[in-house]
Amino acid sequence: MTGYRLHLGCGRIHRPGWINLDRYVAPAADLRAEALRLPFPGGCAQALAAYHLLEHLGYAGARFAFYEWSRVLAPGGLLTVETPDRSATLLRASETPE
Repeated sequence: MTGYRLHLGCGRIHRPGWINLDRYVAPAADLRAEALRLPFPGGCAQALAAYHLLEHLGYAGARFAFYEWSRVLAPGGLLTVETPDRSATLLRASETPE
């Protein structure tokens, strides 16, 4: 397995030891790249992390993202996806401010 570890949609969070990517010019990004069109060959990454990114892609984008991310991951690679708690977010948004 190769040594690439890709942190997608990094924004302001730089993960040491990872290639930090964002589609925008971002403070922590090592590379500007689309999460749906990764500039890496198939099977080259041992790990891929997407924190609070998937919810921005919509249904079709999320399906394509999983296809693209599985293309880049090496066999046995680790995919970590974290999304916000939608129920808690909607509850907080519906509360009246004090």
